[in-house]
Amino acid sequence: MTLDDVKKLPLDDEENVILELFNVFIPQDSFLDMFSSSDFTYDSLITNGNATESWKQQFQDWKAKGIIS
Repeated sequence: MTLDDVKKLPLDDEENVILELFNVFIPQDSFLDMFSSSDFTYDSLITNGNATESWKQQFQDWKAKGIIS
C-alpha cells in the first residue's frame, strides 16, 4: 500500500483518515505504518495482523461503499 492509496480513503481537512463508523480519525502516516504490508484490498486489509474487529468493521463499510475492493 502506498500513500496514494491512503489518499483514496475518506479524509478530513487536515488529511487524516476518517473512520466514520467510530467518529474518529487517524493520521495518514499512522494508517500507512499499520497497514503498509497490505495491498489496497478488503481481503488483504482484514487479514493484516493489525486489523482489530473495529478495523474490520470499518473496512467492511468502505468495501460496501466501493472505497476499497
